[in-house]
Amino acid sequence: MNRNLIYLIVVISLGAIAYFFATDTSKNTIPKELRDFAVEDTSSIDKIFMADRSGKQVLLERKTGGWIVNQKYKARNDAIAYLLGTMKRIAVMSPVSKTARENIIKEMATVSTKVEIYQNNKLLKTYYVGSDVSQQLGTYMLIEESTNPFVMNIPGFNGFVSVRYFLKENDWRDKRIFNYTSKKLLSVKIDYPDTTEYSFQISHPDSAHLWVIALADNDTLKELDTLQTITYVNNSLWNIQFESFNHRLTDHQVDSIKSLTPYCTIHVKGKDNTEKLLKIYRKPAIKKEGNEVDNYGLLRKWDIDRMFAVIPGTDELVVIQAYVFDKIMKKVEDFRFKEESV
Repeated sequence: MNRNLIYLIVVISLGAIAYFFATDTSKNTIPKELRDFAVEDTSSIDKIFMADRSGKQVLLERKTGGWIVNQKYKARNDAIAYLLGTMKRIAVMSPVSKTARENIIKEMATVSTKVEIYQNNKLLKTYYVGSDVSQQLGTYMLIEESTNPFVMNIPGFNGFVSVRYFLKENDWRDKRIFNYTSKKLLSVKIDYPDTTEYSFQISHPDSAHLWVIALADNDTLKELDTLQTITYVNNSLWNIQFESFNHRLTDHQVDSIKSLTPYCTIHVKGKDNTEKLLKIYRKPAIKKEGNEVDNYGLLRKWDIDRMFAVIPGTDELVVIQAYVFDKIMKKVEDFRFKEESV
């Protein structure tokens, strides 16, 4: 082969190789610290701060009793678990091409969520979560001080990781009101101020003792339906949550509701000396919600599906669902033993 031709082939080959390395955006050509989003040991993460450009922000902190939102509220265990799982399993799908890189960085400069992760009270890493890439089920992400964004996802997860980095305080808050097992429950008192003949108290100091008191006359039930009572103690006060926060009522309307006599109060005592008092108020039936008319076509006064309640230890009014609380709001007669008719 002609020497000049061989020389030309070598030059072209070297040029092609040089061009490849100059334009290659594969993750292997980018330093590890600029593509290292995952946190292997999430058990030592003790603080997460997230914020966007509009001023929304949320602070999550690990405390002895669990995670706290914005130094005020208990956080949802499931949401925290999803976020920590995301931080542990997040992986690079692909780097952003060189031609698209500048536009993606500009976009993330205005629309993204900044995420600061602290481990043992020290800042571990900071990255930005941008928009989603619908064709790839991925999300643009960028390590702070890097100019190389990546498309990220969780291997095997059929969705966008961006949804787990949300900023609304209420979305992070734990909605549980009561969370008592029979082993933790000391007593529960259900009081109906306007119909005291329905009111009762169940005391359960230990596994060998269980009794029900009719509060109208303060008498202990002599003929107790033990099975019904045990079932109530075992199942009624575990993982009880409210449905939603108040988004409709004004402060004046909230104050007006709380000034009324409650429809029902639920007073729970735990064997760990905790106490919770829940006040429940009837919710007026509202047209167009689909339940304002009874079986006879008459307008109902009260909503049969939902009620208002004040979260124990706060003045905050929330909405609760009847089907969740119906199993708690029994009547004293429900625990009286009844002979089966022949």
